[in-house]
Amino acid sequence: MTRLLLPTALASRLQRASLALALFALATTPAFAQIVFDDFNDGDTSNAGAFYGGSNGGAGTGPTTDRDGTDGMALNLGVDPGTETMAGGTTAFAGFSVEAPGMGVDATGAEYFTFYIRPTVNEGNGRLVVEVNLQEDANGDGTYDGATEDEYQANIGIDVFGGQPYTLVQLPISAFYDDNSFNVGSNDGFDFSRVKNVVIAMGGLYGPGFAVSFDDFAFQTAPIETAVELVSFDDFNDGDTSNAGAFYGGSNGGAGTGPTTDRDGTDGMALNLGVDPGTETMAGGTTAFAGFSVEAPGMGVDATGAEYFTFYIRPTVNEGNGRLVVEVNLQEDANGDGTYDGATEDEYQANIGIDVFGGQPYTLVQLPISAFYDDNSFNVGSNDGFDFSRVKNVVIAMGGLYGPGFAVSFDDFAFATAGDVARELPPVFAGAPVTFPNPTAGHATVTFDLATASRVSVDVIDLLGRRVATLADGPQAAGEVRLAVPTGTLAPGAYLVRVATEAGIASTRLTVVR
Repeated sequence: MTRLLLPTALASRLQRASLALALFALATTPAFAQIVFDDFNDGDTSNAGAFYGGSNGGAGTGPTTDRDGTDGMALNLGVDPGTETMAGGTTAFAGFSVEAPGMGVDATGAEYFTFYIRPTVNEGNGRLVVEVNLQEDANGDGTYDGATEDEYQANIGIDVFGGQPYTLVQLPISAFYDDNSFNVGSNDGFDFSRVKNVVIAMGGLYGPGFAVSFDDFAFQTAPIETAVELVSFDDFNDGDTSNAGAFYGGSNGGAGTGPTTDRDGTDGMALNLGVDPGTETMAGGTTAFAGFSVEAPGMGVDATGAEYFTFYIRPTVNEGNGRLVVEVNLQEDANGDGTYDGATEDEYQANIGIDVFGGQPYTLVQLPISAFYDDNSFNVGSNDGFDFSRVKNVVIAMGGLYGPGFAVSFDDFAFATAGDVARELPPVFAGAPVTFPNPTAGHATVTFDLATASRVSVDVIDLLGRRVATLADGPQAAGEVRLAVPTGTLAPGAYLVRVATEAGIASTRLTVVR
């Protein structure tokens, strides 16, 4: 299957570098070593300074409830975008800087920077892009100097509305790149033995006031959690790549797909994309683009209940190619006719950055389903939400190409659910929440036990983090609590039933089928 994209449309999207979601990696082992930058467990947020730029708005930081339900042990950023509007250019920005004492934290050997995030934003704020910046104290004088010391940056997208639980973000160190857009630094590589500041910044702000909470800034030598494969989209283990069609647009270059060695070393069991950018140059506007579409048979793959889209990637690119931004697009066959129609069916997109040169081993990438957003830049679709029961195509696209030829290999496209990670229940719970029947095509009930009386709010949250139903909000006596879930008002898909008490939060999953 071929894929046609307007070069100007793709180039315009990719020039907005802040849209690039950094890699989210899955664990191959639960073991890891942690280097804490700041977990805020001392309740002191005085080392976090807020900043704001825009029209008569503001921003501020302070302590908030952490991911374990303990009050005052996490950092909250409150933002008022002021009178900025979408039509006005959305020029407001806000954020904060967290400073480590002395010469900073020694994160030598770290492979990931991780933190927990809890957005409480509104649909009127639109999509937020969060810059994560690391600043060094290379000369050891106890300060960061933007003129002589480096700042490295990665980005994540927030496309959720309303309250949601804390979510773990894992940014591979390889996803960070030297950011010279504001501070030029020394450009001599980042000194991870002296990480002085972590700076979180958000731009293009408008709409009502909102808040984003953060907890547990840390460096890891391995990923923290695992995910479990729910359904394979294509693992290429049959050696057949004929369902993958390459596309290219630019100046006398080209692109093609074929089988290659997979992540286990077996020949011909993975998919390779080879790209020749042609005569495109950086100075010439880098309008070349290339990629491929992988088509599932019939009406596509049923990924109902998935929480992540995952795959393995192995780039073999050159320094002369610069930084690649890879679009990952999911296309539906909502009407079940065996094809994707861009005029009437939806395409959802997320992005990852590739900032590595030369060959490297396969790396496992995890993209939360909540990171995908409705992409109307080329195909308008129906805009009625993505039908994960009929995922017809996975389309990989790269734009702004220039330099020598390069290749990127892919393996094991799959949808996954979060692994079961044991967490201690807050003491107010005598028993964890459970939904039954689950999955359900009709009625459902959530039940949990309270050890002591407590004020309780019980909400149903969709995969975009939106509150779609409130089951209870008020005092509850000790003992068993049983609540009906109004599944008749819920679209098919996966949901989180969140039980929030004064002492902490517990949750359970619910899948609605029809």
